[in-house]
Amino acid sequence: MFTENANRIFDRAIGEYHRWDDVDRPIENPFEQGTIDRLLYHKNWIDTVQWHLEDIIRDPQIDPATALGIKRRIDRSNQERTDMVEYIDDVTQGDTKQVRFFTGEKSDHLYTVAKKWNETGGDYRSDVRNMCRMLSARGLPAADLILGTDVADYILTDEATQRLLDKNSGIITGEIRQQLSKYDGVVLMGTLNFGGFMLTVFSVDETYSDDNGVTKKYFPADAAMVTAPNCGHMMYGSITQMDYGQVNYSTYAAKRVPKFVVDQDKDTRKLRLGCRPLAAPKNRNPYIFAANVVG
Repeated sequence: MFTENANRIFDRAIGEYHRWDDVDRPIENPFEQGTIDRLLYHKNWIDTVQWHLEDIIRDPQIDPATALGIKRRIDRSNQERTDMVEYIDDVTQGDTKQVRFFTGEKSDHLYTVAKKWNETGGDYRSDVRNMCRMLSARGLPAADLILGTDVADYILTDEATQRLLDKNSGIITGEIRQQLSKYDGVVLMGTLNFGGFMLTVFSVDETYSDDNGVTKKYFPADAAMVTAPNCGHMMYGSITQMDYGQVNYSTYAAKRVPKFVVDQDKDTRKLRLGCRPLAAPKNRNPYIFAANVVG
């Protein structure tokens, strides 16, 4: 793991410094140029030298001119280590792990429509009813229908749906009454009856920017999903980071972890919030997802 490897490198740098105990000893970095190990060794060498400079400057008998020179050297060292920590944060991605909530090569939470709903022969009511029955077969009640924006637009303008929602039809099909939900970027559209399954219908509009700055939707515009109630919860992984003014890594178990990065030359301080969320289901496949239902 990254943390264990970093601590081994730090111990090696500290041990090498104490072979000489000389703050002016040039660094002899044993690691290959361009590697993260070389950066970590260099960073810890700076830390170790600075600790001993701070010990020297605390001597009450130190010459003022010498103390001033050391103080300026410590300031430069602080800035160098801050820049290096920020760079290490940028270039290290940590460990990537895949979390699968199903066994085998394929999940059974997927549903494929025979015809797209906005094409001739498409039947969204029959497909949604079948998705509900897939949940029901697992002993899970179908509660919500989640729609992408394109799917929601189709259902709102579907003439057959509008006729069924006519209160004079004598059929209890539900109602469409759009309003903002308690979740940002989510619209509560109303309720619809699918062969006895009364579902609360939501449309997801919210977007985000990926690592390349491209705007994407949290929920695909052409997808639909039927879910069981209380189907999941959020879990949060621990965050390991090097805090300002520290020389070792610290690990925090929290939903969000703050970190300050200070640039003394530019008189700036940045605050970063770290978070490692994982949405975890409470039951095995408590949802049925259908992609590309309109087009």
